[in-house]
Amino acid sequence: MLDSFFYWVGTAYRDTAYVSGLKIAGILCSYADIFVAAILLRITDVIRERAPSKFRYGVLIVFAVITPTLLLPKEGLDFFILQFIVLAPPYLILMYTAFTEARFFMAYVKDKIFSRQQKSRL
Repeated sequence: MLDSFFYWVGTAYRDTAYVSGLKIAGILCSYADIFVAAILLRITDVIRERAPSKFRYGVLIVFAVITPTLLLPKEGLDFFILQFIVLAPPYLILMYTAFTEARFFMAYVKDKIFSRQQKSRL
């Protein structure tokens, strides 16, 4: 099922100018995703008062390094598959961190709002 989806999307990218634009956009999106994920990880580390997760930051660094490989594919289908491979892990880290750390983040925000309200009453 996924192979026919990738084939359909890949064959739609025939024009070389369009594919070149997609390559640039893919690289920019990948770096933006990595940057947002790194910021979220750092915020989480500060809130939880713990050492940074070497594994998660390491994965982000690895994918930041391999992101320029998006310039290599000559055909749309190859580009689409490589883009999926390069973009998926940072998104997965972002989602995993958001889901597993949401309650700590929300408790921190609630505490800050409550303490600010207490100060304004005084």
